[in-house]
Amino acid sequence: MATGFRSERLFRVFDFNRSHRQLIIRSDRELHSDPDSRVEIYFGNVSYMALQPIHEGIVVRKPQAEESASLGNLLGVDRESWPHIYVVGIGTPISLVISGQPSWREARRGFDEPSLFYSDLTADVSAGFVG
Repeated sequence: MATGFRSERLFRVFDFNRSHRQLIIRSDRELHSDPDSRVEIYFGNVSYMALQPIHEGIVVRKPQAEESASLGNLLGVDRESWPHIYVVGIGTPISLVISGQPSWREARRGFDEPSLFYSDLTADVSAGFVG
Protein backbone atom coordinates (compact mmCIF):
# COMPACT_ATOMS: atom_id res chain seq x y z
CA MET A 1 0.00 0.00 0.00
CA ALA A 2 1.28 3.46 -0.89
CA THR A 3 2.09 5.86 1.88
CA GLY A 4 0.21 9.10 2.20
CA PHE A 5 -0.06 12.15 4.40
CA ARG A 6 -2.72 12.51 7.09
CA SER A 7 -3.54 15.27 9.55
CA GLU A 8 -6.58 16.15 11.63
CA ARG A 9 -5.96 19.88 11.26
CA LEU A 10 -8.09 22.27 9.24
CA PHE A 11 -6.47 23.01 5.86
CA ARG A 12 -7.19 25.69 3.29
CA VAL A 13 -6.00 26.27 -0.25
CA PHE A 14 -3.29 28.87 0.39
CA ASP A 15 -1.68 29.62 -2.96
CA PHE A 16 -1.85 28.61 -6.60
CA ASN A 17 0.77 29.99 -8.98
CA ARG A 18 -0.71 29.65 -12.47
CA SER A 19 2.48 30.40 -14.38
CA HIS A 20 4.51 27.81 -12.45
CA ARG A 21 1.56 25.42 -11.88
CA GLN A 22 2.27 25.16 -8.14
CA LEU A 23 -0.35 24.59 -5.44
CA ILE A 24 0.12 24.98 -1.67
CA ILE A 25 -2.46 23.87 0.89
CA ARG A 26 -1.82 25.19 4.42
CA SER A 27 -3.10 24.26 7.86
CA ASP A 28 -5.20 26.91 9.54
CA ARG A 29 -3.45 27.88 12.75
CA GLU A 30 -6.57 29.03 14.56
CA LEU A 31 -8.18 25.64 15.06
CA HIS A 32 -5.51 23.29 16.34
CA SER A 33 -3.61 22.86 19.57
CA ASP A 34 -0.28 24.36 18.44
CA PRO A 35 -1.04 27.74 16.84
CA ASP A 36 2.64 28.42 16.08
CA SER A 37 3.10 25.20 14.10
CA ARG A 38 2.17 25.27 10.44
CA VAL A 39 1.85 22.40 7.95
CA GLU A 40 1.99 22.99 4.21
CA ILE A 41 1.47 20.54 1.36
CA TYR A 42 3.03 21.38 -2.01
CA PHE A 43 1.98 20.10 -5.44
CA GLY A 44 4.21 20.97 -8.39
CA ASN A 45 3.58 20.64 -12.12
CA VAL A 46 -0.20 20.70 -11.55
CA SER A 47 -2.14 19.79 -14.68
CA TYR A 48 -5.60 19.35 -13.08
CA MET A 49 -7.26 20.08 -9.75
CA ALA A 50 -10.75 19.75 -8.38
CA LEU A 51 -10.46 20.89 -4.78
CA GLN A 52 -12.67 21.93 -1.95
CA PRO A 53 -11.21 25.19 -0.58
CA ILE A 54 -11.35 23.95 3.05
CA HIS A 55 -10.61 20.48 4.43
CA GLU A 56 -11.44 19.57 8.04
CA GLY A 57 -8.80 16.91 8.42
CA ILE A 58 -6.85 15.90 5.36
CA VAL A 59 -5.43 12.87 3.64
CA VAL A 60 -3.26 13.05 0.54
CA ARG A 61 -2.76 9.67 -1.11
CA LYS A 62 -2.32 7.87 -4.38
CA PRO A 63 -5.47 5.97 -5.34
CA GLN A 64 -5.49 2.19 -5.70
CA ALA A 65 -4.95 1.01 -9.31
CA GLU A 66 -8.64 0.37 -10.01
CA GLU A 67 -9.64 3.64 -8.34
CA SER A 68 -7.04 5.48 -10.44
CA ALA A 69 -8.42 3.97 -13.65
CA SER A 70 -11.97 4.87 -12.63
CA LEU A 71 -11.00 8.46 -11.77
CA GLY A 72 -8.91 8.79 -14.93
CA ASN A 73 -11.82 7.63 -17.08
CA LEU A 74 -14.27 9.87 -15.22
CA LEU A 75 -12.03 12.91 -15.73
CA GLY A 76 -11.27 12.00 -19.33
CA VAL A 77 -7.50 12.21 -18.77
CA ASP A 78 -5.05 10.14 -20.76
CA ARG A 79 -3.71 6.91 -19.30
CA GLU A 80 -0.20 8.41 -18.88
CA SER A 81 -1.63 10.85 -16.29
CA TRP A 82 -3.19 8.15 -14.09
CA PRO A 83 -0.03 7.53 -12.02
CA HIS A 84 -0.01 11.25 -11.16
CA ILE A 85 -3.51 11.40 -9.65
CA TYR A 86 -3.63 12.23 -5.93
CA VAL A 87 -6.76 12.06 -3.80
CA VAL A 88 -7.01 14.96 -1.34
CA GLY A 89 -9.32 15.15 1.65
CA ILE A 90 -11.48 12.83 3.69
CA GLY A 91 -14.90 11.61 2.61
CA THR A 92 -17.00 13.09 -0.15
CA PRO A 93 -17.06 15.00 -2.33
CA ILE A 94 -13.67 13.77 -3.41
CA SER A 95 -10.93 16.30 -4.21
CA LEU A 96 -8.23 15.48 -6.76
CA VAL A 97 -4.95 16.87 -8.02
CA ILE A 98 -2.94 15.61 -10.99
CA SER A 99 0.63 16.70 -10.38
CA GLY A 100 4.16 15.69 -9.61
CA GLN A 101 4.83 13.95 -6.29
CA PRO A 102 3.47 16.12 -3.44
CA SER A 103 5.61 17.00 -0.46
CA TRP A 104 4.87 18.45 2.96
CA ARG A 105 6.69 20.60 5.50
CA GLU A 106 5.94 21.48 9.10
CA ALA A 107 7.59 24.10 11.31
CA ARG A 108 6.87 26.66 13.99
CA ARG A 109 6.16 29.80 11.99
CA GLY A 110 3.96 32.83 12.37
CA PHE A 111 0.90 33.20 10.21
CA ASP A 112 2.35 36.09 8.19
CA GLU A 113 5.74 34.48 7.51
CA PRO A 114 6.45 33.24 3.97
CA SER A 115 5.53 29.76 2.86
CA LEU A 116 7.79 26.97 4.06
CA PHE A 117 8.33 26.13 0.38
CA TYR A 118 9.55 29.63 -0.50
CA SER A 119 12.62 29.36 1.71
CA ASP A 120 15.43 26.91 2.35
CA LEU A 121 14.99 24.01 4.76
CA THR A 122 16.29 24.70 8.24
CA ALA A 123 16.91 22.37 11.17
CA ASP A 124 13.47 23.06 12.69
CA VAL A 125 11.53 22.00 9.57
CA SER A 126 10.07 18.50 9.32
CA ALA A 127 9.52 17.38 5.74
CA GLY A 128 8.47 14.41 3.66
CA PHE A 129 6.89 13.18 0.44
CA VAL A 130 3.57 11.57 -0.41
CA GLY A 131 3.72 8.30 -2.28
